[in-house]
Amino acid sequence: MYYYYLNLSVGLLPSSIVWTVPQGWSIIAGQGTTRATIQTGNTAGYVNVAATICGVTRTKSMYVNIGGGGPNPLFVSNNFFNIYPNPVSTNQEFSIAFASDSTAKIQAKSLYTKPSGEATKYKIVVFDNNMQKVIQTQSSGESVTLNTSRLINGLYYIRVTQGKKSETQQLLIQN
Repeated sequence: MYYYYLNLSVGLLPSSIVWTVPQGWSIIAGQGTTRATIQTGNTAGYVNVAATICGVTRTKSMYVNIGGGGPNPLFVSNNFFNIYPNPVSTNQEFSIAFASDSTAKIQAKSLYTKPSGEATKYKIVVFDNNMQKVIQTQSSGESVTLNTSRLINGLYYIRVTQGKKSETQQLLIQN
């Protein structure tokens, strides 16, 4: 199973979101939301997401190839990483999923190691609203899960660095 994301600008509330997958694939969870869990099939094809905002429907598509050890999950995003859920409640977990390249609006990300055999390393730092470090960790996986049990309600900043690439996004913790 793989997670697929649709990143929307803050304040945009779609009236509908529809995910479609190739024949033989299954949407396990998330139909109608910005995050879908999809079980891939044995054939390649297009994963599509259509979001209707203010009566206008926009569709993003990505061709996902099967082979070479498995399919690549889709990130429908301009971001280097995605945070979900966001906002998150106190005493819950949130995840950060890493995209391999933030230059494309639709990006496939391989879950497999680099040809050199070394996994990509990510440095993750969480700052509070006063820009004080509250969490610092590293990951070489496709995602990392963090717990909010030591954090109070408020706005936090997540900075992810990989090599020379760095990006910061906001995370809202609320009850």
